[in-house]
Amino acid sequence: MSKKYIVTLTSIATAVALIVGFAVGYGVAGELTAGSAMAQPASALAVRAASDVDDFEPGSQTLSVEEVSQLNDDEIDEILAIGEEAVSDAQEDFESDARPSDYDLARAAYEQISASLDQIIASEGVEGLAERFPEDATVVDTAIDSGDRFVIDTVAKRCMTVYKWQLQTIAWIAIGYGAFVSIAALFAGAVTIVGLPAGAVVAALGITLGTVASFFLWKVDQQRWNSKRVCF
Repeated sequence: MSKKYIVTLTSIATAVALIVGFAVGYGVAGELTAGSAMAQPASALAVRAASDVDDFEPGSQTLSVEEVSQLNDDEIDEILAIGEEAVSDAQEDFESDARPSDYDLARAAYEQISASLDQIIASEGVEGLAERFPEDATVVDTAIDSGDRFVIDTVAKRCMTVYKWQLQTIAWIAIGYGAFVSIAALFAGAVTIVGLPAGAVVAALGITLGTVASFFLWKVDQQRWNSKRVCF
């Protein structure tokens, strides 16, 4: 399949172990599904021909299971390669603005998570990402959807420090692999990513997890802080 790796995962826990930071228990004030968290999802794009793949914009959307089934191995490889190129550009931008230590942390975390996702793809195909991180999985969080706007519940708050390099790592993963797995689905499957629960990410950026990856990256880039104390 895409990106040849010898390693075969023996269990879901083995794959997810690299993705999660230290999974920490926190108060549950509500549940939101990865599907319902979508604010304004991009319109579906059926990718069938090589010309369509060449025009695919990384971070623009997550393809449906049906759309993925229409892709051949070369097209999947091309989409992943386009994503890798976009990630490389984003990493260069962050490197030019960030402290060297922050960049090193973000780069190391990205490579670790990327290797885990690549192992899933190598052993199970990109379909394996959808199976391990399904779109309809439940994201347990302290955030609730009021119907009109996304709000943070004020009961049983938990506070922690969020570092910009952590958000950059999540953004890079979303750009590189977002065609096959969404940000919300990753959080639903992994509970935490680089040590951050979903509520901390929402509180730090003020956006839903259902946003497209390109907007998520843009939002992270707009933040002028290196670290921020948030409560959620």
